[in-house]
Amino acid sequence: KKQNDDVCLSCLMRRLVSFVLLVLLKNSKGMISTTAERNVQLIKSYTSKFSPVLENFAQLAAIPRPSGHEEKVCTYLKGLAIERGFPWFEDKVGNICIKVPSVGCSSTTKPVIIQGHVDIVAEKTPESTHDFFNHGIDLKIENGWLKSAKGTTLGSDNGVGVAAALALLNENTQINSRRPPLELLFTLDEERGLKGALGLDAKALQLEGRTLLNLDTEEWESVYIGCAGGGDSRFRIPLVRSNNVNYQDCHFYQLSISHATGGHSGIDIDKNRCNAIELLAELSSLLLHEGLVSGLVSIRGGDKRNAIPREATAILTLMPNQSQSSLFQAVQALNEESKQKYSATDPNLKVEIAPAADDIGAPLEDVSTKSILSLLVQSGLKRGALKMSESITDLVETSSNLASVTMKFDEKSEFFEICCSTRSSVASQIEDVRADLARAVTSVHGIVIEQPPAYTGWQPNMNSRVLNLVKQCFQAQNNGKQPEVKAIHAGLECGMLIAKIAPDLDCISFGPTIVDAHTPDERLDLITVDPFFALLLNLLDALCDEE
Repeated sequence: KKQNDDVCLSCLMRRLVSFVLLVLLKNSKGMISTTAERNVQLIKSYTSKFSPVLENFAQLAAIPRPSGHEEKVCTYLKGLAIERGFPWFEDKVGNICIKVPSVGCSSTTKPVIIQGHVDIVAEKTPESTHDFFNHGIDLKIENGWLKSAKGTTLGSDNGVGVAAALALLNENTQINSRRPPLELLFTLDEERGLKGALGLDAKALQLEGRTLLNLDTEEWESVYIGCAGGGDSRFRIPLVRSNNVNYQDCHFYQLSISHATGGHSGIDIDKNRCNAIELLAELSSLLLHEGLVSGLVSIRGGDKRNAIPREATAILTLMPNQSQSSLFQAVQALNEESKQKYSATDPNLKVEIAPAADDIGAPLEDVSTKSILSLLVQSGLKRGALKMSESITDLVETSSNLASVTMKFDEKSEFFEICCSTRSSVASQIEDVRADLARAVTSVHGIVIEQPPAYTGWQPNMNSRVLNLVKQCFQAQNNGKQPEVKAIHAGLECGMLIAKIAPDLDCISFGPTIVDAHTPDERLDLITVDPFFALLLNLLDALCDEE
């Protein structure tokens, strides 16, 4: 009797949770409906035929979901499952699995996991006033590309993959399409270090599939079977300010780098794009060396571990006997030189100087200035593409990104904090580079705050059963053309999911074409979306015949 009572209580609790979620979903739909309606109407005006992925993405884009703040989109996902009568499960981290029954397959067909992450990188232009925490993304279409209308990241990474999974919840996706039982797996906080995958509980999510389709790559006609692992490093460099009262006679100026192209710190790391922090440090060092400014007060730049910094600022001091006109002329010349140097990669780059508020703090002592600038200039902390693969053409094997620098305080001191992100397909190289970074920091009396365990890479398996199937499906769909089979210098969740779900989990990753992810120039090539979804449906149909 007690067992029956427990079961009844569990059912009641689940019904209560479902009711609350439906209420929350209704409220959230009300909050996002205006943006969603605009986005859906935009998609409908672009294409005359129903596009389930694009229409789902149009609605998903209207939901605020920056990394670490995925509550609203999780409520939305659970509400959709409840509306359609599909069971859903959630682990302690917040990852969600929605179970979808098979269509047209035998009862012995094994389930397939379809996986994407729900969070987005929240980057915007200096001019944008967008609030990522409270407002969704308005969309626009330019020359066949879907973009943000308000100078922000689009969220197609990985929103379009999530939208494709949600399209499979609809009964009218394809009237005649077969598909095995599906486990739609939505992970959280991928963009800040695969945190959802790291904390995933396969038992709580009731994951039974041994085939996983990750929909988080960004190059149509390519199938990915491997990725880099990675790990972050945070360092603290103590600073000392001058006690020379003469600084109060100084004038203060802000030197700024803006409108660099930026980009993904893995995929774009070998494109020789400007790192705004590095360029700012180089130019500040030059102005100090030439005697055009007298001191450094502060330096800041970057705020995303997985993005190449696009903006950075430094506050510099000018003594009364130093010439403002000479400083401005020098910066104007440096602007032209920098634009020329990065003309191919950063065509909109700007180097500017302007007066800052007076008496905003004493400049740093020379030793502090030299310490921080020595780490940030090009010859300082290791960065960029450090080693190319010897087995795969044009693939970066090891890299490191100078991601951010900021000034912080605690109850005792003031210090700089530097964040770097390191990637490699060879685990030992991640640790070698992080050790080199730590040695460079400690050489100027800095300390290592955090170097958490690196996340797992994904080793290619050319004998993969699902790889063979997707190649056959792609060929049938594209008149015999073969897809490119690749590995990627970025952190897909497949390696970690293999470790969390099952060592024999068979994975591939594919998706439509997305360009300049993690920047306000992020855009989705609309012509690749329907073929991508068709391949997904064809592959699911083929998996129905697998025992």
